[in-house]
Amino acid sequence: MKYRHYGNGSNFLALGLIFFLFFGGIRMVFILVPIMIALLFNILPLLLVGFLVFRLMGGISINSKIGDQLRQSTVHHQRFMELLVHILILVAKSDGKISPSELDAIRGFFRTNLQMSEQKMIWVNDLIKHSTQSNYSLQECCIEFLNRFNYESRMILLQLVYRVVMADGVVAQSEQTIIDQIVSFLQIRASDHERIRSFFKPQQTAADHYAVLGVSRDASKADIKKAYRQACKEHHPDKVHHLGPELKKVAEEKLSKINVSYDVLMKQMA
Repeated sequence: MKYRHYGNGSNFLALGLIFFLFFGGIRMVFILVPIMIALLFNILPLLLVGFLVFRLMGGISINSKIGDQLRQSTVHHQRFMELLVHILILVAKSDGKISPSELDAIRGFFRTNLQMSEQKMIWVNDLIKHSTQSNYSLQECCIEFLNRFNYESRMILLQLVYRVVMADGVVAQSEQTIIDQIVSFLQIRASDHERIRSFFKPQQTAADHYAVLGVSRDASKADIKKAYRQACKEHHPDKVHHLGPELKKVAEEKLSKINVSYDVLMKQMA
């Protein structure tokens, strides 16, 4: 609210302006205006050129910094990260809008969970900015990912999506719906989807450990051992070594969770 003030500063200023114009000020105005207009037309192009050069130099500096980072990574890593950002932004938009807090959560995920350096965060922030301004559909991004990456890479993507979504401890219905669409588009098996979802439950039950190994609750000890060996073979971190150390670490975390579930179930069988 703008409150009323009762000082006479503006009144005295107006009175002074009237006296100025009346006692020769008008003539001075007519003399100065053409000079000011001429100066403006001479200076304006210089200001415009200076502004454009400043913007271009800023863009060159940012692109150079990003280029230096990208030369240290593989093309697979670059494409994975770019598609991951697009998909995370689309998940955040699932409720019809994307809030500053959601963008902060995505940036925090890359900085904290993937331990991106400040130099790499320049690249991530550029990807986020571009993604929020683009009109790619979820299906388009997922089909591109499906055609470029192997099955284990798709599992890593789903795991990262769940990690970002679960940052606030809950999965909204709109978020679960779009995650189910991602699973469908990426052709991820239902058992593997349940395995990933089980990783992020606050307290894992016995049923969750069976789900992690992809076996039913009436599975025998031999069935569990066989499922464990198969899971270790299918989800070995070496299958995503081409994606870079940050994403290989995510695969190692997943294998660690598989090991934990196996140990828990084997102790129950003893």
